[in-house]
Amino acid sequence: LRDELCAVGAKFRSVCDTEVMLAAFEYWGIEKSLPRFNGMFAFALWDRQEKKLTVARDQIGIKPLFWARIPGGIVFGSELKSLRQHPQFNHQPDPQALGDYFSRTYIAAPRTVHQDCYRLRPSCFMNFDMNGQQSEVHYQPVDDLICDPAQLTGDALIDAFENEMGRAVQRHMRADVPVAAFLSGGNDSALIAALLAQSGNFKTYSIGYAEVAYDESARAKAIADHLSLSHETIMVTAADAVAVLDKLPAFYDEPFADASALPTFMISHHVKNYTKVALSGDGADELFAGYPRYAHAAAEWQRLSPLPGVLRPLLSALIPAVSPGWMLGLAAPLLSDPARSLPYLKTLLSEPSLLTHFYRQNFIGAPATVLKNKALGNISYNDISACPVGNDSLRSLLAHDQAIRLPDGMLMKVDRASMAASLEVRVPFLDRDIIAFSRMMRSDALVPPSGTSKKIIKDVLGRYLPDHIVNAPKTGFRIPMKLWLRSHFRDWAQDLLSGADDPYIDLVAARKLWSDYADGGRDDLFYGLWCVLMYRQWLAAAET
Repeated sequence: LRDELCAVGAKFRSVCDTEVMLAAFEYWGIEKSLPRFNGMFAFALWDRQEKKLTVARDQIGIKPLFWARIPGGIVFGSELKSLRQHPQFNHQPDPQALGDYFSRTYIAAPRTVHQDCYRLRPSCFMNFDMNGQQSEVHYQPVDDLICDPAQLTGDALIDAFENEMGRAVQRHMRADVPVAAFLSGGNDSALIAALLAQSGNFKTYSIGYAEVAYDESARAKAIADHLSLSHETIMVTAADAVAVLDKLPAFYDEPFADASALPTFMISHHVKNYTKVALSGDGADELFAGYPRYAHAAAEWQRLSPLPGVLRPLLSALIPAVSPGWMLGLAAPLLSDPARSLPYLKTLLSEPSLLTHFYRQNFIGAPATVLKNKALGNISYNDISACPVGNDSLRSLLAHDQAIRLPDGMLMKVDRASMAASLEVRVPFLDRDIIAFSRMMRSDALVPPSGTSKKIIKDVLGRYLPDHIVNAPKTGFRIPMKLWLRSHFRDWAQDLLSGADDPYIDLVAARKLWSDYADGGRDDLFYGLWCVLMYRQWLAAAET
């Protein structure tokens, strides 16, 4: 962009990217400049002539931006804690936002945990004038790829993706300090490391645990060794996690119930001693359908498509009234997994949309039994069901996860944990051109008939790593919290659930949930329980 602006007469006094943005706004205007930007950003711009404030956020929401109404104006910033310093800030919790949290385990834009306070949506900018008027605009990034992935197959598609990823990694390597990379042992971070290795011997880092079932450090080291990269494993213990746990409310400013926030902060805190910039493999699953749940949910909903929408709730109501044998015969063509139960089919038929079905089945928040207002846990589902669904079920799921869960869940986790450690984490998979590439690919290329998830990533990675590494089972960025919660975290959890009253949680029911988990061995209760504990921890911090 600097070269383009120089060609039309722009003069630069520095090599700072911010100066390029300012020159772009001067020559092209904000609305025409934003679609051209490729990077992570959140900014505010004051126009002295128009007396207008503009706040904006990057395409996918890597960086956050919050704003709040106060008497006579607004305040804005990149963290809620900065807004709270204003003496007229409204500290009251927003019940709808908490309902969103209890069902999603995070709060989605445009809400925040506070009333009269909002987060800007990704790929949006908002204007405020001196009369208190506001307008939100969604900008569409430019998809100016040198190829059309939809027209490519076989090796041509793999070549094109490898080239685009190589260019994206090169762009993300631009820095005045050494660049490192997170290497979890999964294919996404492995591909970043493989492309990074083409430019020299960079350093990679992984997390390790003494609990073997959760430890992928040996696989990460094997990847680094094969690529001739310097590698370090950071061993994390329960005691390390306990030391960080009480800091989470200060990092996140809101209830946030992703337990992997702990190892994300710990690896960031360690890496910042070596450098200030690290690359991460986040975003690949949401762009390239990496989670099997995408294909499963899309396939199930597709099987329901011959049934008119008006008939589905009627069939759902009939299930308890007819013989199981007859109903199972009817269900066979409707369920992708024949082992699914009739109660599951009843729920599936009663769902108003693919999206409500997807989120209800795959994301576990606080159980309704502990909520004083049972409707709280359904707020986010109502929001989702109002969103339009296209004909391509897979694309609909990916689009909604990219718009909601990725920025407000996954990216919020990484941004808060890394910035708390003074580390800048960059995400090459969320380069503008890689996003465009994934959205232009055909659905049968994203998830081929074989069902291989992220096949395009595995195909490229197979050019750098042996097959037994590339096709190893996916485990994700896990932490032994299910084990630690019953032992090292036990007193912490019991203290949080003590007390007689809570505005939203039935503490008697919450303590029963804890007992069933801690003493009854119910591992399936962990995610709901962790959601309650993170809310209680945030509440305790907010009240001090």
